[in-house]
Amino acid sequence: MELVLRNPFRILGLPVTASSREIAKRISDLELFAELGKSKSYPFDLSELGVIDRSLESIKDAARRIELPEMRLFHSLLWFRKGDAVDDLALECLSNFELNEADNLWGKQIDKSENLGKLSWRINRAVYCLWMSDDLDTGTAHFEKALEDIGYITDELYEEAVSGIPGAEQVSPLRVRELVVDALINHAANSEGQVYTDRKFNRTRPSMARVLGL
Repeated sequence: MELVLRNPFRILGLPVTASSREIAKRISDLELFAELGKSKSYPFDLSELGVIDRSLESIKDAARRIELPEMRLFHSLLWFRKGDAVDDLALECLSNFELNEADNLWGKQIDKSENLGKLSWRINRAVYCLWMSDDLDTGTAHFEKALEDIGYITDELYEEAVSGIPGAEQVSPLRVRELVVDALINHAANSEGQVYTDRKFNRTRPSMARVLGL
């Protein structure tokens, strides 16, 4: 869940395509609010999914975590994007805590697509499923669905996924995939929902790398 709730783009209230200038401006604004002891909200906070920590320390940490192009790319693949009316409706469902409705909207569109479906559907469902992977009853199923989507995102859909992300041309796709695999392994191992037992998780490590093209 921390991969989603503490995503630096969420902390900063910015889209993943934000420019370096936009990021610097937002950091300055949030730091000022934090120093004054005031809170600031943005339309894409999805605060219903969990508390957003916009303390001075959290803001500085978020800024640090997307300072390098490779880390900006990595975190951009783990936060929601607005792509079309389907995404708008599903994200509205999330804002109203209508979780199954959001999942079904993205899932139905992907399932009925002749190809892989739209990139934003895949990314958004993957992020949603990562967030849900801490659920005690459905955590494993959600994690495996996220893994499938992220496999497509970091392979067949990679060029589209990183298009428009500042600094993308400076980063090796292999390096981004390595960061994603490491993060997913850590997430699975430490999930509150016990995504995998130790025995099952050890068997899954190589298959996870294969799914993500490593």
